[in-house]
Amino acid sequence: MDSNLDSEWEERRRQMIEEDDARMSTNTQLAAPAATLWTHEQIQQQAPWGGFVVGHSNKRRGRALGHQKLMMDYFVQNHVYTPEDFRRRFQMRHHVFLGLVNDISNVNPYFRHTTDATGNLSFSPHQKLTSALQMLAYASSTNQIDESMRMSKSTSIENLGEFCRTIVHTCKDEYLRQPPHEDLNMSFFFSHLSFFLNP
Repeated sequence: MDSNLDSEWEERRRQMIEEDDARMSTNTQLAAPAATLWTHEQIQQQAPWGGFVVGHSNKRRGRALGHQKLMMDYFVQNHVYTPEDFRRRFQMRHHVFLGLVNDISNVNPYFRHTTDATGNLSFSPHQKLTSALQMLAYASSTNQIDESMRMSKSTSIENLGEFCRTIVHTCKDEYLRQPPHEDLNMSFFFSHLSFFLNP
């Protein structure tokens, strides 16, 4: 009796994970063009950064500390958070994130771990990708990115722009297309449904 119940429970759990994966995939496909458009508009509205200003001191944010914390939380052997935590927070599985880090680092030198003009290590590819994903997925403010990744406002906006340009450049032929009429209807239906359910 217990083994039968266990097998039914495992089957239901597997089905729920598959349904969750399918729902996440659909949501990502519907949200990606909108997120890209929103990001492009935000970057266009952003005043150009003037670079180093004489008389202003740089804040010692501790970018290496931000990298170390991120690695300890998710990427080292005995990480703090579980794979389920990672998936919930990043909206993707761990191996997908690592593949994305590898792919964008190969395509765009901006995402490589290099030294900056002062000889200090730049932000790691993991920090840069995490920052961009948090801004897109959760509309995280630059202040939140500063606290978690130790990245200034101008750097996080520049990083987001580089990420979006890289994704558009590498994926436009495969993913950026006019959505089918059925997808638009479904998106319209769900947006109205959520409006009425959550007034």
